[in-house]
Amino acid sequence: MLTAAAVAHDAASGPVAVIGGGWFALGVGGLYQRRKQVQEVVLDGETVRFRSAASTVTIPVQDIVEVSWPGRSRAGGGYLQLRTRAGQAIKVPGRLQHLVGFVIQLSRANPEATTNL
Repeated sequence: MLTAAAVAHDAASGPVAVIGGGWFALGVGGLYQRRKQVQEVVLDGETVRFRSAASTVTIPVQDIVEVSWPGRSRAGGGYLQLRTRAGQAIKVPGRLQHLVGFVIQLSRANPEATTNL
């Protein structure tokens, strides 16, 4: 509808409306992803709790088999990937506070988990 209105008024406005609509859709998609992103990781005895704005996931410490950076993404802007025995991957933002302390605690609580950091 916006594109039709832009074309009716000026032919040069059509591409601007399409590009603006694309940026708007990307922004809405980013807001949706933000709700699903892990915001807090808590190692509490025998369980690990991953909390996001949308939900909370709790798994046993012994179910985590690998902690690694996916691919060559070791920069601070990437994410840390935790693999479980069931083959699931949990992605934790690399800039999360206390992430290094969590990995150290995890390696002490579960020495069988491999850490490829």
